[in-house]
Amino acid sequence: MFRQPDLAATLRKLVEAEKRALAAGLDRKAAIMSAYARFYRGDIAKEIVSATRAAGGLFTESDLANWKVQIEEPVRTSYRGVDVYKLTT
Repeated sequence: MFRQPDLAATLRKLVEAEKRALAAGLDRKAAIMSAYARFYRGDIAKEIVSATRAAGGLFTESDLANWKVQIEEPVRTSYRGVDVYKLTT
């Protein structure tokens, strides 16, 4: 059995951030953005940077905080009656 307890803990933190936002009356999109903020600018970002630095990496909190997702339209095709989607290169 392959276990990743640290990854599980991180995913639980993201769910917790979303649930807190929903409980505060935010809509689903805003709740997801709360989890996004926790990952890229909150305690999770600090943990990523700390672990990366300890291993000799160069990540900074600023690197994560300044990263922005780029939403793009996927390529779509149909194969044997099933719609298949893929991101572009």
